[in-house]
Amino acid sequence: MTEKNVLLLFPTEKIRMKIKFFLSETSYKLLIAKTIKDALKEFKEQKIALVIFCVTEFSQETITQISEAKTDTKILFITTFQTAGEVTAYTCKNSSNLLVEPFSDDELSEKINSLLGPDSFSEQENTSQTIDFLEEVVTFQGIIGSSQKMKEVFSLIEKVSKTDTTVLIRGESGTGKELIAKAIHNLSSRKNNLFLAVNCGALTETLLESELFGYEKGSFTGALNRKIGKFEEAQNGTIFLDEIGDVSQAMQVKLLRVLQQKEITRVGGNGVIPVNARVITATNINLEKAIIDGTFREDLYYRLNVFPIMLSPLRERKKDIEPLVEHFAKKFSNGKIIFTKKALESLQNYTFAGNIRELENIVERSLILCDGKEVKFENLPENVQNSAKTENAENSINGFERSLVLKALEKANGNKAEAAKLLGISKKTFYELLEKLS
Repeated sequence: MTEKNVLLLFPTEKIRMKIKFFLSETSYKLLIAKTIKDALKEFKEQKIALVIFCVTEFSQETITQISEAKTDTKILFITTFQTAGEVTAYTCKNSSNLLVEPFSDDELSEKINSLLGPDSFSEQENTSQTIDFLEEVVTFQGIIGSSQKMKEVFSLIEKVSKTDTTVLIRGESGTGKELIAKAIHNLSSRKNNLFLAVNCGALTETLLESELFGYEKGSFTGALNRKIGKFEEAQNGTIFLDEIGDVSQAMQVKLLRVLQQKEITRVGGNGVIPVNARVITATNINLEKAIIDGTFREDLYYRLNVFPIMLSPLRERKKDIEPLVEHFAKKFSNGKIIFTKKALESLQNYTFAGNIRELENIVERSLILCDGKEVKFENLPENVQNSAKTENAENSINGFERSLVLKALEKANGNKAEAAKLLGISKKTFYELLEKLS
């Protein structure tokens, strides 16, 4: 057994990612425990060099259990401002083993090196390997997502796939709406029949009508033969109408009839053809506003919006970024190239106006530009680098304020009123500062 293990206890997702990135360039392995029971089990089975204990609520009993479990194991306490004073008063006379959120990478490195020694992280073995207990990337029908928002979407997919209900998928461009539609189809009783996707926004009204409903021979110039439309082709299967908000008013009326009557008429034809295709639609526009503006029919909206699924933009589910980066890196480099900690952190702080599609393009470009087996910060596009530099500047300001507050709390032995006096500010201002930095 190795002693190069770091145990992370009670981490938030943000802390887990920060510690994971930090250790990814070392020979240490990361073990994660979400309960005291899990932590004590790891103590029995592994040799732990350092425990990083995230204290969100002060519990003397919990701290005692961990402190007494392995007397030779170093402990680093990560706290909020609300718990910093209590932890400091109970565990130590100073803040050498205390880190208050939010903190920078440099502060984290300084604390760990002070506990384990400056040469503790000099080895560079297994640069990307960490072990996450109870933390797994979820892959659902080929869709990658670890965030709670995506897990909720997966749950909705499972439920609605058991029915033939019409589904409206909403979200910004590049969030993966077609993947969601395919997943619903693949889990449904229609999975052995066709799934057909039509980009409504890419076709003129005339072409879209011919594409969806087909046409009879001689119905217009160039119609040399009968053409079967997508609704007929998708019989007993699924038809996915992307960018449904971009179709014309005239086409909206025809689509409404299909949904209500379950039948179509080919262009140039007179006969009514029954159709049995499940309809899934998607849009990136605000349909409610379009109804008010008079560009989208309210009756069609209610027919389509029976079961809505909302896809959040990538910037609101940052937990999904790392597994997506790893997926695209494997796709474009066969797993031979990895992203450094700094590069990954920069991507996590980027806003991604183009969502997953933009992330995929950035990963592919960065892999081409990198020299060797790592994508570094310098290999990222300039706009990503500039965004990271702005974020770092803001963090520096917050870090300075945090340092002052922490020192005041330390001198006041955790007494917030006394700490406010030391800083020469009112208690109200001090508490506002705590709230801002927590």
